[in-house]
Amino acid sequence: MNFRGRLLSSLIVISILTSCISIAEVRPTSIPLPTNTAAPIITPLPTERTEPEQAVEHPNNTISYNITAEMKYDAKTILVEEEINFTNGTGIKLEDILLVVPPNAIPGTFELIQVFVNKSNHDGFELDGERLLIKGLALPNSDQIQLGVRFKLTLPEITQGDPKIERPKIFGVTDQQVNLTDWYAMVVPYDAKEGWLLHNAGFYGEHLVYPVSNINLKFIFTETENIPTIASSTQPEMVDATYTYSFPNSRDFVLSMGRTMQVASGDADGIAVHSYYFMPYKTGGEAVLKTTIESIQLYTKLFGPIDRRSVSAVQGDFDDGMEFDGLYYLSESFYNLYDGNPNQYLILVAAHETCHQWWFASVANDQAIHPWMDESLSTYCEKLYYENYYPELVDWWWFTRINFYEPSGFIDQDIFTYQGFTPYTNATYRQGAKFLEELRVLIGDEAFFVFLRQYGSEMGGKIATPEDFFRILRANTNADLTSLISNYFQGSY
Repeated sequence: MNFRGRLLSSLIVISILTSCISIAEVRPTSIPLPTNTAAPIITPLPTERTEPEQAVEHPNNTISYNITAEMKYDAKTILVEEEINFTNGTGIKLEDILLVVPPNAIPGTFELIQVFVNKSNHDGFELDGERLLIKGLALPNSDQIQLGVRFKLTLPEITQGDPKIERPKIFGVTDQQVNLTDWYAMVVPYDAKEGWLLHNAGFYGEHLVYPVSNINLKFIFTETENIPTIASSTQPEMVDATYTYSFPNSRDFVLSMGRTMQVASGDADGIAVHSYYFMPYKTGGEAVLKTTIESIQLYTKLFGPIDRRSVSAVQGDFDDGMEFDGLYYLSESFYNLYDGNPNQYLILVAAHETCHQWWFASVANDQAIHPWMDESLSTYCEKLYYENYYPELVDWWWFTRINFYEPSGFIDQDIFTYQGFTPYTNATYRQGAKFLEELRVLIGDEAFFVFLRQYGSEMGGKIATPEDFFRILRANTNADLTSLISNYFQGSY
């Protein structure tokens, strides 16, 4: 099959939803390939760069989780005891602290057993959907408090509906896999103007905002026979059926497990990389391993290193994918369609999701209000990946990923404004990638990559805002950004 024939046959069966990947939207078009086939070459980073301006101050709460989870694997139940050590860095006295417990949004999944404050039973709380508000605290600024939550999870079956009208599901159980994503109680970030930042879930995109935390997890299988293969955000110490994890300066902690999961492993300049897959997808699993290693090496060169010991890619036993800290999922559909060539969505999306270790896990943002801040950058990382490893496929990428959809719309709206995932992805992903390409051309390669490296360094471990993005950008260029911003942004920056 010729180039265009293979391309269009792929488009018939694949499209991209948010950072989740689904078989969803396709509409015919006759847009030609770009006429400029020369792929720009990334220039080496200079040895000197502009000193960063003072970073915008964000609330500096210190959060640590000590979690013990006992799982009955065959029964798919987990008993969790969680201790949260929280130091108030908001600058004000806190009368309450808001936790998010996403499993409680699923009927029959979450059973709250007990709440503690400083090791004493505490009845002053309200549980409403995802929100667990612990009240009556009177916690002065700079003081520490210890919260405790004891609960039971009965894991739900993962079912997939129409992604245009139903939010994708990852947390839960399939015939082959157990996925523990956003499965424990988490402190949400505090904003001086808005208060506790917890948005309602949308039908597309992400709604949680993750402050940095230190996570210590002891995960115990109560049945010691036939323990499943486990993928996780970081690698454990193992003693019999007990897995002990330490994950400092992290956004979240994810576990994926299954008795038939296979694993291919490698190394990316000291970062252990693991690709988990199901048989008979060995070829795809090894291709994902290779792409993840290559992506880590490239993004480290361009954006700077990440403080991670490992990154895991997991084949989802469902037709969705998602990034988390230290781990990401890829849709089963991409493995089914993979034919061994690099011009495939399996490779494209692996490069995208790996990039979220920089633009989400390291530099976070409010994903509901400013989704472009991680998704635009991670989408453009796909182009950087092909530009460096397969420059002959850059035109394929522009046509397949961007121009086929004739994207339009401002990129700086929230997930509730776009009124559908097609307008959302057209703006946040595709228009976002076009904005970054035009920005790069306008200010030049050297300034562009120095800016991104400084942005990653200065905002690492923080929750960045658009003001942070453009402040650091302007510190690295004198170019007039007025027209570019007005073309792609509704707001003024």
